[in-house]
Amino acid sequence: MELFDHAAPIGHGDAALDLAQFTAHHTQLLQLERQAEVQETQRLLQQRTDAELEARGIVLRKLTVQDLEPGLGGRVHAVLQPSRGGPLPAHRFGPGDVVGLSEQVEGGKIVEAARGIVARVQRERITIALDDEEAELPSLVRLSRDRK
Repeated sequence: MELFDHAAPIGHGDAALDLAQFTAHHTQLLQLERQAEVQETQRLLQQRTDAELEARGIVLRKLTVQDLEPGLGGRVHAVLQPSRGGPLPAHRFGPGDVVGLSEQVEGGKIVEAARGIVARVQRERITIALDDEEAELPSLVRLSRDRK
C-alpha cells in the first residue's frame, strides 16, 4: 500500500469525504473568510481615523515613492518608504494583498491615485505592483487595503 493513497477518502468512517469534496468545501470556506475580511476592512475604513487605522495595521501613511522599477508582466513597481526614513510601522500588509494608493488633501478628503498588489514587503520599504503604469503618485502616499 502506498503511503499517500490519493483515491482513499479523507476523514473517518461515515463522515469520509473524497478529495474533490474536501477541496470544494474548503474553497468555499476560504471565500467566506475573504468576504468577512473585506467587510471588516470596509467597516473600519468608514468608522476610524487614519491614526487608528495605522495603529491597527490597515493603513500606512506618509510614504514617499523611493523608486519606480519594472516588474513582471510589464507592470511598474512603486517602492514606498516612510517619509521620515527608518522602518515601516507595524502593519498587516503582505504579498498578494490588493491595495489602494491615495493622497489626503485639504479637509481630510482622500483621493485615490492608483491601485495595485503588494509585491514585496521589507523592513524599511514596501513594493507595490501598480495596475496602471501611467498613474501619477502624489508626493506623500497613503496605502490602504482595497475595499473591493
